[in-house]
Amino acid sequence: MQDSIRRLLMEKRDLLRQSVEMIRAQTSAGIGGGPLGFAELPLANLKVLNVDLELTQSRNERIAIREKMLREARSIEESSRADRASGVESPMPLREAQLLRLDYQIKLEEEKAKKG
Repeated sequence: MQDSIRRLLMEKRDLLRQSVEMIRAQTSAGIGGGPLGFAELPLANLKVLNVDLELTQSRNERIAIREKMLREARSIEESSRADRASGVESPMPLREAQLLRLDYQIKLEEEKAKKG
């Protein structure tokens, strides 16, 4: 990867991490949480992890990142399922959350299936 692209990706990741910290702080303080509610933090984490994935070359690191991504997607699915069970209109419908989780699960399995 070119150094200039790597630097830009690192800058992007740093900004996304700042967003995650802001969302986490707002959530801890009981402030809003934005239009996506409980899904907002895992979605922000997924953005950071996507950049991390672009920056890494190691197969083992890529698998570890994809496992984290799957955990975040499962968190979104669980929030959506809880909203549905409590009769609250979820900002991300359960089917959409399930599809998101499946996308990340498929990518993890594909990464594991790659040689070397």
